[in-house]
Amino acid sequence: MLVAPPTRRVWLDLILPPLCAFCGDEVDGVELCRRCQRILVDAWPPLAVACRRCGLPRPLPLEDTAHPPEHCGECADRQFDFDSVAVLAVYQGAVREAVVATKRAGTVALAAALASRLAERISTEQAFVAPDLVTFVPSHLLRRLTRGGASGSERIAAGVARRLGVPVAGLLRTTRWVGKQSLLPDERRRENVRGAFAVKSGYADKRSAELRDRRVLLVDDVLTTGATASEVARVLKQAGAESVHLAVVARAVRH
Repeated sequence: MLVAPPTRRVWLDLILPPLCAFCGDEVDGVELCRRCQRILVDAWPPLAVACRRCGLPRPLPLEDTAHPPEHCGECADRQFDFDSVAVLAVYQGAVREAVVATKRAGTVALAAALASRLAERISTEQAFVAPDLVTFVPSHLLRRLTRGGASGSERIAAGVARRLGVPVAGLLRTTRWVGKQSLLPDERRRENVRGAFAVKSGYADKRSAELRDRRVLLVDDVLTTGATASEVARVLKQAGAESVHLAVVARAVRH
């Protein structure tokens, strides 16, 4: 019986065995080992679903509730400029470590693994409508240089777009340095990012072609108060976007 010669992929796996993108253990043709899949992706609070308006975990709706409320108790009185949010995980423990790691150069595989799973989560949303294009929250040039190039959000956005089969574009730029949001109290975060983002001139000059009446999927790594994502969504809508839907790897939950 003739036996087919080993493929190039087989030889490559023998020389460089595939490793888990997070912990580095050997895996069998997947991006994450079972343990890391469990602690990064399958660790969403049991009996909870992400609020489509703010992303916080909320109790599953009762079976006889045909139309659950669009908001939870935490965001009923808050205003966001994005139209909905999809969340992969809660920002704690290993998830926090993974998100921080994607901000550095050399973590392309981890960003791709998270992007693939975020895209899967997005596409299973009940109200999912395929976006026309994907973009990301931009980082200041100095921040990109200190971290070795593209931001984690940019890498994740590229992976999400590839998985969903839609184009990705860096639509936005920063207009100034933005202090770290995590160091500020909630009430100052909107002020900190107000006017800090703008649509790149090439897109602003061609509104009818690039942004007008387009459904934009905005990708970021972490959602805390929503101030940054809301400001970016506001800028995109002013430039002509029909809607802006947010997708994040992790939602910060305060106790």
